[in-house]
Amino acid sequence: LKRSAASRLEKTSRGSTSLPGACAQHLRRTASENMGAICVLKIFVRLLGAVTSALFAWQAIWLMIHPDVQDFWTGCFWLGQVLLGLIAGASALFFEIRAGMTSVATQFAAFAMNRVGLACFYFWLGCYVMGGMGLMHVGEGWKMLAHATGILSWIVCVGNLCISCCSAPGQDEEAFKEKTTETGVVGKESA
Repeated sequence: LKRSAASRLEKTSRGSTSLPGACAQHLRRTASENMGAICVLKIFVRLLGAVTSALFAWQAIWLMIHPDVQDFWTGCFWLGQVLLGLIAGASALFFEIRAGMTSVATQFAAFAMNRVGLACFYFWLGCYVMGGMGLMHVGEGWKMLAHATGILSWIVCVGNLCISCCSAPGQDEEAFKEKTTETGVVGKESA
């Protein structure tokens, strides 16, 4: 039966200071540092996503407080923009919070779908706010906020795509790793 390279390196590193043992220690240390960096990146992307969603919702709240309604048709458009901003902003905040829950964060498929879905949303959001249709004629400050929100949204989109394959290890994966390192053989039960 085949042993994995990591288990061979680990067995060599027990009780000796040989080169393979030093390599195994370096690999474990490097993997630990990389996992820490990935965790920081995931938290950073989620925080940027929450800020972007909040900015989008804030623009909808501003539109709600300052209605520009001349007739029924512009009133319908105004209401649609307000509802879109509130619902889209709240939904994105919900999915950002949901991504941190254990039920999503430890399941690769659920985490990847959550992140890819949010990447698509943030790409759309960036395109939508760049035009600034609701804030178009308000002033330069609001246009700049809309453009900043759009650029931030595209950055979050790319960040979500980058971390979509970085789910936290689930309980099944950890049990498999423990079983493999105990026996040194994939699929063999420990005695």
